[in-house]
Amino acid sequence: MKILFINPWEGIIGPNVGMQQLVDESLHRGHEIHIITRVLDSITGEYTKKGVVFHRLEKIRVTPRQKDPIKLLREVFTDYLAYRKACRVAESIVPDVVCINGENMLFAPRVAKYVKSPSVTILRGARFLELGFAAKLFFSIQSRWVDNYIGVSRHVCDGLAGLGISAQKIQMVYNGVDMSRYKPESGNDKFRSDHNISPNHKIIGTVCHLVPRKGIHHLIEGLGILKKTYSGFVCLIAGPEHKGHEAYTENLHQRISDLNLKDNVKLLGQRDDVDIILKQVDVFVHPSETESFGRVIAEAMACGKPCIGFDVGAVPELIEDQKTGYIVKPYDTETLAQCISILLQDEQLCKEFGQAAYEKAVKCYDLKTNIAATMDVIERAHKK
Repeated sequence: MKILFINPWEGIIGPNVGMQQLVDESLHRGHEIHIITRVLDSITGEYTKKGVVFHRLEKIRVTPRQKDPIKLLREVFTDYLAYRKACRVAESIVPDVVCINGENMLFAPRVAKYVKSPSVTILRGARFLELGFAAKLFFSIQSRWVDNYIGVSRHVCDGLAGLGISAQKIQMVYNGVDMSRYKPESGNDKFRSDHNISPNHKIIGTVCHLVPRKGIHHLIEGLGILKKTYSGFVCLIAGPEHKGHEAYTENLHQRISDLNLKDNVKLLGQRDDVDIILKQVDVFVHPSETESFGRVIAEAMACGKPCIGFDVGAVPELIEDQKTGYIVKPYDTETLAQCISILLQDEQLCKEFGQAAYEKAVKCYDLKTNIAATMDVIERAHKK
């Protein structure tokens, strides 16, 4: 089978775990792979040697989110010009199926219809739900060219169904975690030494981009409350700062200072050792205000860590309240602090929640299993 992937991110890696593994699984099953991509990244040479054919189109992109329908239409017109070029590439390939890596490309499924091939679109996010009427307009157009949508959580799938998309078109396959990398391990004294963490301190951890919607400010407020009754902790916050959100990061630093948390909170910045960090924490907290899946929650669960998050988006699908962690009413920082305190001071409960979290991660979020399930959907689309 000849598969054409359309991927507007960086090469075949992109910001989402899964695309590279999806290509690997396709090759393993003996399929011929073509990829339309905006940028050729550091590993495209490796995959060219494996037989993958890359077609670079610099103007291919995700459609910028716009609540204003008029502005949205202007954006998609720009996209239309790019996808006309993509149609010509597809015409030269004549794929058996087209797979689009991301829902926010209006005309990508139209490429498949142009060459009379079935199309599968992977919904990586659910922020389209914030766009109201514009989202309905967007998907009422796009869905005419899509044979199958794959949502990475029930939350995403329900959101799509709420826009009027037929349930027959929607499949749910969870995002995945590399279980060989993220797995339970004992504490690391060298890690504590390298980060100047006392052996007597408990470690709270979180991983996210430093942008407002990820809710680190809620976590900081919760830690300020926690310190009033329990001070034997260090919180590691790993994640990059973002251009355009410098003021937000400055405010976080200021609030850490105001709440006398400088000795308790460490902003680690961008890290490539997230798995190592997660293995060292005692409790993982995900204070996001919106979440289509929450891959880092699944990664922490795979490391056997109890997790705490707000009752938003797909978070309650991952964290089972009082079984694998705690679900907290959105932005209730006092309850957030109480839940953290309970787990830090009850080692047995922490261990029980962590074990249940690990078992659920193995059952639901194994990347190999879920990539295979995604490939099954793609293959079935071809056979219809």
